[in-house]
Amino acid sequence: MGYENVILIVIFIGIILFGSKRIPELARSLGMARHEYDKAKYESIRERPENLKTSNEEIESNINERRSRLMQAKESNQHASSSARNISFILRQMV
Repeated sequence: MGYENVILIVIFIGIILFGSKRIPELARSLGMARHEYDKAKYESIRERPENLKTSNEEIESNINERRSRLMQAKESNQHASSSARNISFILRQMV
């Protein structure tokens, strides 16, 4: 059974199930659905660069914020470390 025969059988079954008057309506509905799908696909492709630009800006801002927090934590850690060394030195001197 070739590809052409399968198409004819599907068309024949469609005519039997839906009737010859309903087939054009179904084809029109399928065409409109395809058009809406292509339209939505085109719009999503067109909007994609704007979304990426915003996304890149948000990522860069997030990275800079985390860098700032890391530097603050590092400075705080260095200060605490030097204070601990001073306390340790004083305690050694007392003993």
